[in-house]
Order: sequence, then C-alpha cells, then structure tokens
Amino acid sequence: MKNKALIFGLTFFLFNVANTQAQTPHHSDDQDPNFQIAKTSNQLLSIEEVLVPEDEMESIAPSEKSLSINEMFQQGINPMAIADIILKLWDIIKEGKPVVNVNYQIAKALPIISDGNWQKLVGWKSERVATYGFTATNLWGVKTIDMQYQVKMRYGGSMDCKGKYIAHAYAKPTRVSVSWGYNLDVSVSIPSIVNLGSEDDPLAAINMDVTYKISTMMKDYTESKSFEFHGDGELKSDGHTIFEADSR
Repeated sequence: MKNKALIFGLTFFLFNVANTQAQTPHHSDDQDPNFQIAKTSNQLLSIEEVLVPEDEMESIAPSEKSLSINEMFQQGINPMAIADIILKLWDIIKEGKPVVNVNYQIAKALPIISDGNWQKLVGWKSERVATYGFTATNLWGVKTIDMQYQVKMRYGGSMDCKGKYIAHAYAKPTRVSVSWGYNLDVSVSIPSIVNLGSEDDPLAAINMDVTYKISTMMKDYTESKSFEFHGDGELKSDGHTIFEADSR
C-alpha cells in the first residue's frame, strides 16, 4: 500500500507540474513587449529666428555637380526656381547614429544667373529654425527611441527686386538615443521644387520629407513627416503653418 500511495503521489505531482508549465505563457521573439512599438510621438518643441552675419553665410552658388540648364529642361524642372541637390535622398541618421556629413546635404532653390555673379542675389533674411522631438515607446511603456532634430531655412533673397529664393533648407539631428535591440534610420528626400509665383516674379518652394524607420528583431515601423519651405519665409509641416510668410 505504501508503494502504491507513493507512486500515486509522484504521478499526481508530475501531472500538476506539467499542467502548470503548459498554462504558463511564454513570450516568443514575435510577442516580446520589449520589442513592440506601442506608440510614437513627433512634436514641435520650439521655433526661433537666428540672425546670420553675412560673412558667415555659406556660398549660395550651386555646386559643380548641379544640373545644367539643358538637363533641367530635360527633367522638367522649372529653371526659375532650381534646386542645388546632388542627391534627392540622403540619410541624416544611420544605424542609430548621426551621419557625419549631414551638414553638406542641403537643398537650394535659386534662379539661373547666366554670368555666375551670385552677388546679384540680395536681401537674404534670417534663418528660421523649428526643433522637433521624435520618440517611440514599447508595450511596457519604456521610451526606446528619443531623438531631436531641427529643420532650417535661409530665405528671402531676390534679384533686381524680383523673386523670393531659398539659400538653404535642410534637416539636422541634434540628439539621438536608441535602446538595445532597436535600430533607427532617418532619411530626407526632396520630392519636388516648384515656382509658386509667376515667371516674372518667382516664389521658390522646396518640398521635403523626413522619414523614420525603426527596426527590431520582430518588425519594422516607418513614419514620415512632410515640410514645405517657401522663399518668403513660410514654413509648413504636414499642412500646418509653423512660420508665417514674411511681409517685409
């Protein structure tokens, strides 16, 4: 009898252990809350205007790799508001780190000056700066991505009292923190450069998209934010006006 009771008791214990293990949830890689994005936030933190001394202003002349007039006509680009972009897509953050040469990737919207005398463009205004904060939070409520970046524009140049052009427009990261197991890539693209004014009095405009790609061992998440830079100083984000046009 004692042996039977012992065998019965051992069987009962093993059955309960097996049943408890079967009912205990296990997080597989594709269910781990640590690597699932619950929400993201992309907020405007501040705006400011910065006066730039003329002797500190970068050269506005297009680079040697800019498109020629014939190439612009062939590609359907309006020569009254041209872009000085060697690339139409570039990274500002790669694998969670700011790209070293980010300062050199900028867009310009300038008129064609046949004699190359860029001193004819005068009246440049201040630099307008908008600072954004982008964050991502996992299912545990832990902030896994924390980034700040600025979009900047130098605007208002004209020639012979006509036109409003853009000396530079770009996005630049100022801070980035990425948790283990996450990867962040941020790219900038220029879908179009247009003339919003007339042929005699152009108003240059640059459209820019900032795209965020978050990768974990489970899946990828992608978001974008669009900006519009106008030669009169107006700056829009996703259709909302951040800076009003300068009436000066």
